[in-house]
Amino acid sequence: FDDLSMEEQFPIIAKALDISKRVAYPDGKVLPIMDTWANQRPSGGRIDEGSFLLPAAGIGRLAGGEGLDQTQVYLYFQPKYGHNHYDGLNLNIFAQGQELLPDLGYTHNSIYRYFSLSTMGHNTVVADSKNMSAGGLAKDGGQVRAYVPDGGMFQAMRASYDGAYASTEQYNREPWFV
Repeated sequence: FDDLSMEEQFPIIAKALDISKRVAYPDGKVLPIMDTWANQRPSGGRIDEGSFLLPAAGIGRLAGGEGLDQTQVYLYFQPKYGHNHYDGLNLNIFAQGQELLPDLGYTHNSIYRYFSLSTMGHNTVVADSKNMSAGGLAKDGGQVRAYVPDGGMFQAMRASYDGAYASTEQYNREPWFV
C-alpha cells in the first residue's frame, strides 16, 4: 500500500485517536481508564475542551479554570465488553496541579494487578464487600441521567449503572462542581 493514510481516508480514525488527548489532565498525563497506564501522555499534546460528555465512551468531565490551575472532575460509566475493570461510576479529581482522587490505572504483571481491576481499587462505591458485575445489565455500562456543564458557577452530572449489584435497587452518582 503506497502512501496509505487511513486517517485521511477514514476521518473517524483521527477522531478516535484524539480521545486520549481529550481525557488528559492539565499536567499532560492521561486519565487512567481501563488499561491505560497512569504515567502515559498523549502524543501530539492534549486538547483542552473544558467540560464535556462522551456518552458512547462512558466518560463525563466537569472542568473549571485554565492550565495547571484547572480543576477536573471525571465520572465514568463505561460498558464492559471484554477485559474489564469493576469501576462503574468511578470518580477522578485533578486540582491544584495534581491528582487529588487518583486511580491506580493498569498494573500488568505486578502484585497490584488484581487490586487494580477490583471495585475496591477504584474511587467508587462497594456494596456487600463484592466486586460489581460486568455481565447482564451492567455489561452495557451506565446511563447519563443529567448533564449540566454550563450553569454559571454550578456544573453537575448524574449517571446510573443498572445491574452493577444484584443487591441494590439503585446505583447512581451525581458529582457537583461549584
